[in-house]
Amino acid sequence: MTKSATLLAKTKQNKLIITLFALIIACTLIAAYTLTAALTAVAAGANADTVEIEYGDRPVQISLVETFDESEDTSPSYGSCVIEDGDIALSGASICVDRYNITTPMLKAAGTLTGAKYIVLSLTNESDGEVWFCFQPEVPGHSNVFMGGETGLKLYLVALDGSVTVLDGPIAEPAVNNNRYGYGIPEDFDGYLFMPSSIFCDHLKWSTPIFTNDDPAFLSVGFNVYGDEPSSYFVTVHDLFICTQELPEYTPKPTEAPTAVQAETPSAVPTSVPSAVPTEAAATDSPVTADAPETADASKPGDTAPAKKNNWLIPVIIGGAVVAAAVIIAAVAASRKNRKKDKD
Repeated sequence: MTKSATLLAKTKQNKLIITLFALIIACTLIAAYTLTAALTAVAAGANADTVEIEYGDRPVQISLVETFDESEDTSPSYGSCVIEDGDIALSGASICVDRYNITTPMLKAAGTLTGAKYIVLSLTNESDGEVWFCFQPEVPGHSNVFMGGETGLKLYLVALDGSVTVLDGPIAEPAVNNNRYGYGIPEDFDGYLFMPSSIFCDHLKWSTPIFTNDDPAFLSVGFNVYGDEPSSYFVTVHDLFICTQELPEYTPKPTEAPTAVQAETPSAVPTSVPSAVPTEAAATDSPVTADAPETADASKPGDTAPAKKNNWLIPVIIGGAVVAAAVIIAAVAASRKNRKKDKD
């Protein structure tokens, strides 16, 4: 093999080595980036799906199963139903608001909600009075499903401040509420309605639960809003959750007792009479200045979000890139050295 052929072979070999190392670096960076994004998405999804709310002086966890972001009102009926940004606004006057078959892609895809002891609706009542509320979902294999009123089960209204109202039973009988039971949602309520999974019954079978093993399944949802108190109805349903735990015994959060204000002890009245009359200069003395309020120490860090568990990926990526770069530089230097020797 001639000198020029040897040089050409070494050059091709060096180029191949450099190309291989470049591919290794690219694959490493892509894999690290993909893994980081996946871990971040999983962590974000876990945080978004589980919500911890206040239940008196204790926390309760609920899991998000439907946001209504992709929901549609497919069966318009009485009243108005507007779905926007994942909120279902139900409104009307004089007559009830009645809806069925509002699509729920997340619920339908989830299938059986195994372990769900409670179905939880996040809702707000902005009506000018208490409303009669009925959640009426579509259940596989059943038609005309409503909330039973003869099961002896209790419902719970949990406000955003953690206060709890127990609903021992329905407030409206079927005879006055369009042939279904209605549960009372007070005026200005903003929070969560906890409904036992076994509250749902077929029409007229008010004491026979459909779900008896904490295993509800819904294909779509519907709502009925009515009442004899408001002049108009305006209820907004935000999200749907499930709760897989038994609710703790309700204990109101302790209230802080007001701090007693200590009475100031009067200063002793001076008994001595000043010997000298104040001069005019005393009246023009500079006023006493109050000390400037202490400012917060800027060097102290504020509240920070919990550190992510995948921070170790950053130094690994950087270290890998540095090592790979060093290998490429060494390979290039060796290639130049070999070329120089061949020329000599």
